[in-house]
Amino acid sequence: MHDLRLCFSYMHSDTPSDGSNSFARALRGHLSRTQGLTIVDDVRGDYDVLFMNQLSRGPESPHNLSEIRGALRAGKNRKLVVRAINLNRNCEDGGPINSFLRNVRDLSILKLLKMADFVIFQSAFQETLFKRFGYTGKSHSVIHNGAASAFLNIPGKVKSLETGDDLILVSSAMAPMATKRQDIIAAVSLVPGVKVIHAGVWPQGLARGKVEMAGILSHEEVARLYTRGHYFLHPALRDVCPNSLVEGLCAGLPAIYNPGPGSGSELGGKFGIALDESNLPGTISRAREHYEGLATSLAAHRHYFSIERAARTYLNVFRAVGRG
Repeated sequence: MHDLRLCFSYMHSDTPSDGSNSFARALRGHLSRTQGLTIVDDVRGDYDVLFMNQLSRGPESPHNLSEIRGALRAGKNRKLVVRAINLNRNCEDGGPINSFLRNVRDLSILKLLKMADFVIFQSAFQETLFKRFGYTGKSHSVIHNGAASAFLNIPGKVKSLETGDDLILVSSAMAPMATKRQDIIAAVSLVPGVKVIHAGVWPQGLARGKVEMAGILSHEEVARLYTRGHYFLHPALRDVCPNSLVEGLCAGLPAIYNPGPGSGSELGGKFGIALDESNLPGTISRAREHYEGLATSLAAHRHYFSIERAARTYLNVFRAVGRG
């Protein structure tokens, strides 16, 4: 039986970028060390399974649909696995014209998914979203994202939190979209007894409150930053499976998550506190009260949020599809 030959159509960047890039880089890095697997970069090359990390054309995914179709037809029994990303209607707001255009783009995404032999959804929230708006495929599964090894490699121990100590919250976002709710991050920073440190970008013109800006950091730098925190603050809405939250959990930080639409509750519910936007001081009080228990529980389950777990599950899919 020959080694599985897997082609990545997504060319990741090694510089800090969005969540899709971070996950693709971590997944490829882990799979490249797997025995019995050969990674191929040329979609016109020799491989068994083509893996697409996104469906739209761009610098990281330079091939258009006709090229992908041609490459799949050119090889006998080549299979296509697609990792679903998002629907435009879930991440864009606007008036009737914008709504019409995003719905047209979403129809194109759903049509492209029909090409796939197997679809990977990043969360149950995302699967429900795609099914609600027209996905009808049968071959799919939910695989939560996993954080790069740098986040599992830090100690992740329960930190000291004495009466009078600041509760240190860390947040991270590379996109200045309104759905990331940086306005809540700023508001939380004004609650007495709290210190908030934010990595990544910040929306232009939005007041920062008392947030300490750490700037754009590498995985290793973010992991070191997390060793300072008690919680990962994730107030975003409609995120399908935020790598930043997964990274925080993998690093041993319980979550303060938004219980609204999105995957915050799905990922952080067992190891976190639901944010009450109408009572931020109350949220912080509950976070202080439950920190030790949540951090202790999370310490025993950090591996679930790692790329090691995610990559193993992805590999099982690639092998099963390749054999089929």
